[in-house]
Formats: sequence, C-alpha cells, structure tokens
Amino acid sequence: MLIGASCDSSGGGRGEAGPAPAPPVVDTVASSSPASVLCAATATPGGTVAADDLVETSGIVASRTHESVLWAHNDSGGGPEVFAVGLDGADLGRVDLAGADSVDWEDIAILPGSGGGPDQLLVADTGDNPGSGSRTSQPVRLYRVDEPSAPGLGAVGAAGPVTPIDLSYADGPRDAEALLVDPLTGDAFVVSKQWDGAAAGVYLVPAAVVSTAAAAGPVTVERAATASGTEGSLVTAGDISPDGRAVVLRTYTDLRIWDRDPASTVGETVNGAPTCVVSLLERQGEAVAVLADGSGLVTVSEGGGAPVLVRRSP
Repeated sequence: MLIGASCDSSGGGRGEAGPAPAPPVVDTVASSSPASVLCAATATPGGTVAADDLVETSGIVASRTHESVLWAHNDSGGGPEVFAVGLDGADLGRVDLAGADSVDWEDIAILPGSGGGPDQLLVADTGDNPGSGSRTSQPVRLYRVDEPSAPGLGAVGAAGPVTPIDLSYADGPRDAEALLVDPLTGDAFVVSKQWDGAAAGVYLVPAAVVSTAAAAGPVTVERAATASGTEGSLVTAGDISPDGRAVVLRTYTDLRIWDRDPASTVGETVNGAPTCVVSLLERQGEAVAVLADGSGLVTVSEGGGAPVLVRRSP
C-alpha cells in the first residue's frame, strides 16, 4: 500500500493530486491481437463498491465460473476474507478463509481447475513495504482455495480448506503487490513493486508448487524476468487474460499490456516492450482484472465506495 501516490502520467511522482494524464497511448496492432482489445478499452460509467467493509480494495479478479462476479479483498488491516462484487459494484456477500492470516494481502488470481476440478482462488499475502524484510510475523505467502459461490447480499460464507504456500525470494526480501497466474501452464508469478526505481522483477512460482500441498518450509523462488519499461514505476497489480494471450500490469498511473504468443513464456513476454501503455486517473489504484470473456478490464481504487470502472473496447 502506498499513501499519497501521484496521478501524473509519468508514474514517478508523489502527492494526492497531479496534472491530468495524457490520453491513452495505444500502438497500432493487428485487429486479431488480444492485447489490442484491451488497449482500446475505455471506461464506462458504472457503480461504486457497495460493501461497507471493502474500503481498501487491493486486489480483484473476474470469476470465470460465476458470471459478472469479481472477487476482491482489502489491503493490510483487512481480515482473511474475500468479497464477491458485481460489475456494478453490488455487494454479493463475503467469504471467510478460515485458517488463513492476513498480514498484507495485495492481489488475487484465478487458478484454472484441472481434471474436471473447480477453479481455485490464489491470494497473495506478499506486501512488505518498503521491501526491506520488515514483516516478521509471517513469511511471504500464497493461499489457495477452491473458488466459492457468492453468498448473496449481506451474507457471509465459508470457504473450503485453505492451503498456504510459503515463499522466499532467492535475491532477498522485497515488496510485491501483483500476482499473475498463467492459464496455459498453471505457473504463478509474483511481481515486485521496486521502491528503488529499478524495473519490476517477475518471480516464478512453478505450477508444481502452486498446485501441491503446503511444503514443510518456504519455497525459494527465482527472478524469471524483468518487466520492461517499469523503471521508476510502482507495479500495484496484474492479471493474465483467460486465454493466456494478454498480460497486464498496472501502476498507480497506467496499464502496461503485452500481447503474448502462446509459444512464449510469460517471462519472455514481459521482457519485451509492452504492446501499449494506457494512462489512468484514479486516486490510488491497486487493482485490475481482465474480464472473463477477454473483452475488457476492470479497475478499482482504494477507499470506501470506490468507483468500479469497467473498460471495454468501443
């Protein structure tokens, strides 16, 4: 979590206010390009987050099982729970993750089901402001749980068994606020926030680690890639389209979107220049999700009653 992020289009300032961002910068790409759809997406008027307890939205993901349902969670200080939110911001209830802790939850992703099994949610308890190894109450951790159903307005549901996956970084502690899951391989990627101005690191959590039971101790993860063009930015969220062909990272001031050749890894994709960079104007945006059909994106900022901005191509 960052207090007082700027809204200038450069991505490197401070303060609550700043000059209005430049218009979206969109490269000319083939009409069949998955990223081109997301690059051209524009925000439409929508609702606001209705759940009274969802006041620091730090991660969202679009369900691929339940139509028009987003799963969201609070930043540090929130409980171990996920909120079901409509695309219009409607309160669809919340689900407790019994047995999980919440030190500094930062992002959430969908892990596609295998062998006819249900999709699963993967929650990243990976915050460590400002990346100095200051969190001592718990290791960096992912939580895996079968995706529940939305309980409904005002209702509280209970999740199934929750599996913790403890991680450590091969190159030392860092703050990380973005989590990606590759639907083509089942690999997960934790993306660093990089307070030092360097480009964001992309850390591979292999599918075999993500899908198995908790290990006896932390699993050491290696830096698999560097996200091109993120120097001086603070990466706060990410997602991969359900078909695996578009990769999205967001900062406080923009979206970085890459076309991904299915023959290339996620690391190889983000090592190259993004297909487009789209400027955002949100007070403190730390959440992004690709819609289940790949037709657009959703972004939400922190704060009670925050706008739910659905972005679709014209």
